[in-house]
Amino acid sequence: MAAESKVEQFTLQRKVAVAGVILLTCTTALDVARRWRKKGQQLPSPPGYWPVLGHFVTCMRYCWDNTSLALARWGVDLYRTEGLTIYRANFLGHEIVCIADPDLVQEVFEQDPHRFTKDFANAPLGGDLLEYSFKDGLFTAATDDPKWQVAHRVLIQPFSVLGVRGIMPLMCDQADQLIKAMKRDVGYGNSTYIDTWVTKMAFETIAVCGLGTSFGCFEDDQTHPFVTALNQVVESLDPLGRWPSFLRPIFCRKLLKSYIESAGRLRQTCLEILRKRKSEEQKDLNKDLLDRMLLDADPKTGQTMCEDSIVDNLLTFLFAGQDSTAAAMASCLCFLCSNPGCKERLLREIDEVVGDEAVSYEHLSQLQYLDWCIKETLRLMPPAAGALRDSTCEQVLGGWHIPAKAAIVVNTMTLHYRADLWGADVDQFKPERWEHLGDQGSQGRKGLPHKFAFMPFSHGPRACIGREFTLLEQKVTLVKFFQNFDIEQAPAEETAGYATLKADGRSPPFLKFDTQLVDSAFLGLYTNFKLLPRCCGKSLSIELWKTGAKGSLQSGLLGTKTAGLAVQKVNFRDDIYI
Repeated sequence: MAAESKVEQFTLQRKVAVAGVILLTCTTALDVARRWRKKGQQLPSPPGYWPVLGHFVTCMRYCWDNTSLALARWGVDLYRTEGLTIYRANFLGHEIVCIADPDLVQEVFEQDPHRFTKDFANAPLGGDLLEYSFKDGLFTAATDDPKWQVAHRVLIQPFSVLGVRGIMPLMCDQADQLIKAMKRDVGYGNSTYIDTWVTKMAFETIAVCGLGTSFGCFEDDQTHPFVTALNQVVESLDPLGRWPSFLRPIFCRKLLKSYIESAGRLRQTCLEILRKRKSEEQKDLNKDLLDRMLLDADPKTGQTMCEDSIVDNLLTFLFAGQDSTAAAMASCLCFLCSNPGCKERLLREIDEVVGDEAVSYEHLSQLQYLDWCIKETLRLMPPAAGALRDSTCEQVLGGWHIPAKAAIVVNTMTLHYRADLWGADVDQFKPERWEHLGDQGSQGRKGLPHKFAFMPFSHGPRACIGREFTLLEQKVTLVKFFQNFDIEQAPAEETAGYATLKADGRSPPFLKFDTQLVDSAFLGLYTNFKLLPRCCGKSLSIELWKTGAKGSLQSGLLGTKTAGLAVQKVNFRDDIYI
């Protein structure tokens, strides 16, 4: 009996083995047939693939502390070393298609909108987490979602050039509050991380202009609890997104709980603001964004925005409006400090055009070099390193096979660092290059080297609706800042939450000193700046006190502008001023 049992067991094992071989052979044959039948070439896979981990380890070598910058720098390196402008990358089992060819990007954004769409719910690495926080705001909602379409049509006018012009006085007020707070809490001759201050200013600006509500961020040097909770939500998305949804309760239970609770508090705060406004008497004059969302109807359907959609967009505005703007301004200051000649030219322009006057809308058209500096910053360090789209079906893009439901990532930074588009000096901060470039243009004509060579705000109907808002806010703030301060880099400090980026000259951004980076959804360069006084259009060096005059000059400079009471040496010049 025992012998018969062993024979039967062996026979069964042999049958299972044969069945396994047959199944493997059939699966392989079907896969080969499927690939053979596919139209288009198979996408190349970059070097550095690891089993299970995919390209995760290879990509993270470019920056362990920020996934967005790592993917962007990796894309630039792959273009320059391997010539790859389209490839498929694998991250822990999630495959994405990366594109840095302007012609292919144009096809994705301008061809049949049913081929490529935007839907963060299907995004790899944490798209499902948005259900707790930003949900269906303008940035994260699916293009086919009726709530996005209604909100977009309602808000397109108040975010237009004409619309944001009307709220410029409110922007000026917040920029004045920023200068006042920095003089009070930092003071001339002392150093500070500028991102703390521009974040407060950007947050207060969108809160006041959009919600008619101040969170009192300038009342002291502390971070408002709402901003703290908002930062916690944003910072949690990346580490949580690295885990499949069914594993999060096991391996990151506390972080997931904290994320859900913080998101809930944010939504509750926005809901309270909304319901308070509903209870107030509505006025048609001087409507802010919240009034628009409550009162205006979609011109196409006649529908108004529902309460959930308004809350989603309030959170989206408060997040994107403060984080991206602050990142762009901080980066601009770093590039200017790394290129003192450019900074000096900008200061001269501000002195000549605005002087000590209050900045007006009419001044902005004359501040050309300021406009170029902002654009050049957005080229070299775009706050959004990439744009995400979804392939709705199996298709061919520029001769390449694109699977259905594939995540398409446009590597914005690679487009901005292509020498064939921008010239041999592509790595340099050179605002003058924009003198002969416009916002539009095609290959071979005056304007951009390619319509999709520069896309910090994306393109098409899903382009950043707040483009004009943030550009106006940056210009107003930078003018007022340089009317009152000059800056020089101070020694960096070891600060929690900041990661040091070495100026090694090997990968972007290419500055002359080390900077720091915060792990956030938007990319920005930060460093420790010493605040120097500017007096009658002159930048004064506080460290060059003259014997016997230190006290009188210091008392005149702290908190107020003065013509100067002692002989001082002007930064970057050998002239002596009194």
